[in-house]
Amino acid sequence: SLYGRSPGQLDTLKLNDSIGARYELRLSQKINVMGIQPYWMEQEYTGYNFNALTTFSFLGYVVNGQTGSIQPAFHEEEAQSAAIAQSAGCSLQLLFLDKKSSNILALLKSKNAQSVFADSLGRLLQQKKAGGVTIYFQALPDRQRSAFSSFIAFLSGALKSVDKNFRVNVVIPAYDPDANYDLRALRAYVDFFIIDFTQACGATAGASGARSPIDWSPGPDTRPGP
Repeated sequence: SLYGRSPGQLDTLKLNDSIGARYELRLSQKINVMGIQPYWMEQEYTGYNFNALTTFSFLGYVVNGQTGSIQPAFHEEEAQSAAIAQSAGCSLQLLFLDKKSSNILALLKSKNAQSVFADSLGRLLQQKKAGGVTIYFQALPDRQRSAFSSFIAFLSGALKSVDKNFRVNVVIPAYDPDANYDLRALRAYVDFFIIDFTQACGATAGASGARSPIDWSPGPDTRPGP
């Protein structure tokens, strides 16, 4: 509620004293608070408290895995939430969600498509004055551990060559029984790992079924059992 208040608003506390004192409180955030905005919920932004957010992550662009080209999944002239969030002081991120294994695999197998994607993304981030990208391959195919790590390493290097301050985030599952994510390799190129607890994560409920994004990275011979 404090973050949502208008600047300059005063509270008065009456004291039995002849001396008055005025204090000014400035609020700041010590952690990155990210909100994810899917393009199909565009109209909902009018009820958001942007003052409580650090990063506004917009989900609305898709990549063609065969070619690497980027296309909006929405009508750009109708999207206003990202600009409103930026005007409120939020950093803008673009989130790429892909649920098609075939499309993801095509991108991971094609160096040319990855180059087109990285170049196009760098220009798009500059155009939108965004601070970076979040990669969410929800349907990452099995046995693509090395290919995915190589793709993120390439993408990070390409984007940071455009702007060293661009951030690359990766969404990872809470439970990764097939060790598809090499976290030790990725951590050198990823600014934030975002753990997705919205998907089923094994037979054990609670945090015990989750994996630490920093300290846990099983090799092929240490995969957890069923």
